[in-house]
Amino acid sequence: MSWSVINLYDNSTNTSALIKAIFDGNNELSRELITQGEDPNVRDDEGRTPLMCAAFKGNKEIAEILIDAGSEVNQRNHNKQTALFHSIANNNEVVARLLALKRADVNVSDIYRQTPLLSAAENDNKEVARLLIEKGADVNVSDKDGQTPLFSAAKNDNKEVARLLIEKGADVNVSDMDGQTPLFSAAQYDNEKVARLLIEKGADINVSDNDKITPLFSAATNNNEEVARLLIEKGADVNVSNKDGQTPLFSAATNNNEEVARLLIEKGADVNVSNKDGQTPLFSAATNNNEEVARLLIEKGADVNVCDKHGRTPLFNAAGQTPLFSAATNNNEEVARLLIEKGADVNVCDKHGRTPLFNAVNARDMYGRTAMFSAATTIDDSKMFEVIATMLVRKGGVVDDTDNKDMSVLSYFVERHCCNSFKDNRNVSKRLSFFIKNGIRNSAIFTSALSYLYATLPNYFYSSNTVDRREMFLNAISVAYTYASHEVQSIDTLNALLDDERIPEAMDLMVMLGVNPNCADSYGNTALHYATLLPFHGVSQENAKKILETLRNHGIRTNIKNQEKETPLHFCLSEQAWKLASEKDTWSGIMTVVEICEFLLQDGSLISETTRNGKTVYHLIMELLSHGLSMNDVIIRDVICSSSVKLLKMFSKITGEDLNVLKKMDHKLKSPLHLWASLSLPPNQKYYRDPLTKGFTFQVLLDSIFKHLWKPGMSPNPRNDQDQTPLHLCKTWTATRLLIEAGAKANDVDGEGQTPLLNVAKQKQFKIKQGYLFPDVEEDPKQFFETCVSLGLDIWSSDNEGQSMLSIFLDSEAYALANGLIDVAVANCKSTTIVKQLLDAICKDQSTSTTWKSLLTLTLITSPQLASSTNLDGSLRHICTNIEKEVLGQKQEQRVGIEEGNESEEPPNKRPRIVDTENRSTPKSNVIFDIGRQLLFYGADGNSLCNDFPNLHSFLTAVITPDQMKEIIPWTSHSTIHEEKLRAVSRKQNVAEIGTYYYHEEPIGKGGFGDVYAGIGKNDGREVAIKKIKRSQVKGQDKREISNLVELADCPQVVKYISFDVSDKHFVFIVLELMEGHLDDYFPSPSFDASRRPRLCRDVVQGLAYLHQHEPKPILHRDLKPENILYKFDKDGKVIVKIADFGLSSPLTTGRTTVLHSKVGTRCW
Repeated sequence: MSWSVINLYDNSTNTSALIKAIFDGNNELSRELITQGEDPNVRDDEGRTPLMCAAFKGNKEIAEILIDAGSEVNQRNHNKQTALFHSIANNNEVVARLLALKRADVNVSDIYRQTPLLSAAENDNKEVARLLIEKGADVNVSDKDGQTPLFSAAKNDNKEVARLLIEKGADVNVSDMDGQTPLFSAAQYDNEKVARLLIEKGADINVSDNDKITPLFSAATNNNEEVARLLIEKGADVNVSNKDGQTPLFSAATNNNEEVARLLIEKGADVNVSNKDGQTPLFSAATNNNEEVARLLIEKGADVNVCDKHGRTPLFNAAGQTPLFSAATNNNEEVARLLIEKGADVNVCDKHGRTPLFNAVNARDMYGRTAMFSAATTIDDSKMFEVIATMLVRKGGVVDDTDNKDMSVLSYFVERHCCNSFKDNRNVSKRLSFFIKNGIRNSAIFTSALSYLYATLPNYFYSSNTVDRREMFLNAISVAYTYASHEVQSIDTLNALLDDERIPEAMDLMVMLGVNPNCADSYGNTALHYATLLPFHGVSQENAKKILETLRNHGIRTNIKNQEKETPLHFCLSEQAWKLASEKDTWSGIMTVVEICEFLLQDGSLISETTRNGKTVYHLIMELLSHGLSMNDVIIRDVICSSSVKLLKMFSKITGEDLNVLKKMDHKLKSPLHLWASLSLPPNQKYYRDPLTKGFTFQVLLDSIFKHLWKPGMSPNPRNDQDQTPLHLCKTWTATRLLIEAGAKANDVDGEGQTPLLNVAKQKQFKIKQGYLFPDVEEDPKQFFETCVSLGLDIWSSDNEGQSMLSIFLDSEAYALANGLIDVAVANCKSTTIVKQLLDAICKDQSTSTTWKSLLTLTLITSPQLASSTNLDGSLRHICTNIEKEVLGQKQEQRVGIEEGNESEEPPNKRPRIVDTENRSTPKSNVIFDIGRQLLFYGADGNSLCNDFPNLHSFLTAVITPDQMKEIIPWTSHSTIHEEKLRAVSRKQNVAEIGTYYYHEEPIGKGGFGDVYAGIGKNDGREVAIKKIKRSQVKGQDKREISNLVELADCPQVVKYISFDVSDKHFVFIVLELMEGHLDDYFPSPSFDASRRPRLCRDVVQGLAYLHQHEPKPILHRDLKPENILYKFDKDGKVIVKIADFGLSSPLTTGRTTVLHSKVGTRCW
């Protein structure tokens, strides 16, 4: 950032004589000092060097002398900025050019991850930008916010720099960390010319950021009418809504941008559109006292009496309010007057019986709090509180008011400004003087301080933060001392009890002094709420029970609720409890929590109560179980699962035959059954055989829980807010079977038209265990889908968007599942229509790597359903469309013909063409052609499509012979380096076989631990690398490699282990993911992109971090070098690097040093 550079010169001290001379422009003295041997790399306290100073001042002469004297051009200051940054910050092009010529790093980044090019773009220095690009500056490099130089140019209205960047390859649709593109910047800063340029160069005008905001929102928010008009002219949607359901008109109304609001309405913006809270743009105008926009909205038809959906106003969230309430509550007299003039009903009442003209200061929020409460809880400065509170009193505010939990304004103030304030508390009387002036008695202050102490004592006393704990105790007691009358001696006793950690006795004394045992803190939590968390603080069961017994003797109410409507029973099972257990590593305490729950139930806790989010204890236990199952620590997982089952048994006894509590939905309309259906294990965990917890496999656990959540007489088909039943949310086949057996409707569709299994496929659970729809399925795909059909599950239908299970499998390159589905269709489905739809799904699919699609096509075409009379012309049309998109589209919309086998008789000069031959085309184009040939061979009429696809005339009219219908092994093609060998494998040429894999007989690599071969999985078509080791040579490092790779299967920066095979008498085989080669191969190759070096380094470091932080034991690689870092390319052509060769790696047990004393690894590495 240029401002950060300039700021150094404004604030730097401890400057050397040479730097001062250069900064003062004294060239003569500067030359003399350099000649006398002054260090040319001397630094000041900001890390600034003489060369940086010369660069900033634009002093080329001194800069050259310094460089000749040994000044390092790439030296950095404390902000990691080089001299090149300093020259650009002050627009000194001459010095910047000199530095670039002297090999200054043009891609260096500072602590803000800004590069020199970003600075040049910000400063509108086109020539410097051009120079930097010529010297190799990355035009798409991003800073810490994910913004590229094009953002800087767009933000600062630097059109020419923007044009240069785009010409040099800058991505106009690149998004930053917030999901915003450069067009957002242009729209926000009203830079119409840059915005127009970006749109001309392909910027998406309706792109949305992470909050679903489009550039039009930015223009509307900032009253940038010109840009807004341009965006609308180019097709921007004026009624697009963000994540809160608000349109650009809301932004204009909120910010009083009348001109943009008028433009939006003229272009079709809906004035009565409502957001998620049911509020219209008129609410926004009324809330912000924007009379002009409010008047415009009303003139254009806005309803002045529309009611808010949830009943919340912007300030107090009061229920059932109209725009007039918003105006009145916010003291917006002008808008209120306007609304009344335009017919707003002044006598309408909200849900609490208040009219719009009810004094705003007494409006209450959902917690029953007025503006006086808001002042006490949000204003940090006690003097400012007194000023605001005094104003509220003049307006009718009530000082001794209480909220829904009987908490007073005084209680909140004492908690925030006295007990929890760690400032000097000697002036506590001054802070509380406002309350004394307004009739609050000393005794009330005394009780408030002790009440807060009583409510939070279990939480604070056992807190790990002893300093804050002690401070809070002293503060509360200090307030009590100050306002005590005859109780001073008792306060001394209380202090002594706390010092001796005699908590029950201290609580007894506070109740004797008048504290209500049901008092709460500002969160509404009572001492009982906090006492339920004692086991997670590490408190023993015995001591926790003592506190609970004390509270019981005091008459604590077990069903009292906090501000989130959580009873103590909810509270001890809530996420807050889990966080505490995770932070303190006290999950073993959950066994005591089970005992506490039993204690609460004995004292009358109701399991039918719900939290503010509508959750019952059953919801909370399911969430707890989900959290427990996701943990890799077997001991913790066991204690959570076993404790959860005990809790369910306990609650089931009390529930008895009353099923209402089990039917209750949370605020997202999820029942406990929905949450149960979503239970699953982490990736790579076993579902069968091994017990998950004492006495339970996963299946037994799920079945046991299900019996507590679903009982005869209940529907297994409740629907959530997405219209999904529990069956839609199943993450395991076990859950699916149990629901169907209980009567779940197998083919109910959700709001998107998805059947349960289609929704499962969309969630891509099958990626957890390759080749299986669910991770706990053991049947092969064909048997599995046959079972699905027998259970009445629909595996054929499409949703509202036209997606089917087959289309998802194709897109995800899931051959085994696609093949199994097709086999079942051919064998079991009597409907010709369904089979034809499957064929069309394949022909429409645009995935280009799945060469095995031709095998599926052949199965369908030759099936009994399609073999006789089905017209294949429609399927061929889909293929022709894909050929034009995938092949002709690569020629940048040139009109080209395609020559297939037989040459067209038409002379070449009449039409350009692409020659499609086996040795020149790629598998990506071949699979499309192969399917087309199959359709033509089996009866599709190519001639009928020639008019619609003139460029494909020769292809459509070619004679297809049987020898062109080659049988191949299914193959999902990605590799470029190994393509030739893999193609041979797919044709069963020069192949060997081991288990379920074919591999080429010629190795792709040799090493000290064995040879490596390129292969293909016959079940899924996946490309693999197969490491072949002689049994006689299997050593400790090979066993370690297998062990380590199994442990690291879920790390994206480590080469993925797939399986190993020991069935051969002479060799052991390890199957890994296939990579293109190692870094020693990649660096000298034409595909090497130097600008991606930082990312490659980052990926390697992330991989190492994963290894070093691996649980349960960290792993040291011990042989990291370019040869053991492999690379490949993703679907977008970006290079990916992964760490490999773990033969010398070692698990690091607790207590061992990371310093290696044995000779390991490769010499010189």
